[in-house]
Amino acid sequence: MQAQPHPAPDLAHARAALQAAGLKQTHQRALILAALRQSVAHLSAEALHAQLAPAHPGLSLATVYRTTEALAAAGLLRRVPTADGVLRFDGKTEGHHHLCCEATGQIHDYDDPELTALLERYFAQRRIEGFTVQSVQLQILGRFTGPEPGTALPPESAAAAPDLP
Repeated sequence: MQAQPHPAPDLAHARAALQAAGLKQTHQRALILAALRQSVAHLSAEALHAQLAPAHPGLSLATVYRTTEALAAAGLLRRVPTADGVLRFDGKTEGHHHLCCEATGQIHDYDDPELTALLERYFAQRRIEGFTVQSVQLQILGRFTGPEPGTALPPESAAAAPDLP
């Protein structure tokens, strides 16, 4: 089975985001940002380099490392630490959670506004001494059992879900 080519990244939107963040608009930065924003795979710097290098042989792994860190520091990417110690990056910066498969290492976005609101209420009511909560993002560990993980089931569909306060 031959690997499918990746679609061309949307460099115009990436350049606009770089400009809005006050970052220098280099081709490498725009390319890396666009590739991560269109990917659902939560790539590591190494995996991103492997994906981009065939079409961009002048792009070094060191550039990918430096650029992903600069983009994350500017808030254009999210860092996604994993249980295996590999740092991955997420181009989706809006609030969401992650489902992390312990068997495959895959990470999928998990959007559940009700869960997010519950967590925000919890931390608004229970302060942590010496710490200010800015946002809450869960990494939910488990094993994928179906083809499309990441969709919250309505409460009546959840099997034996525990009651929450």
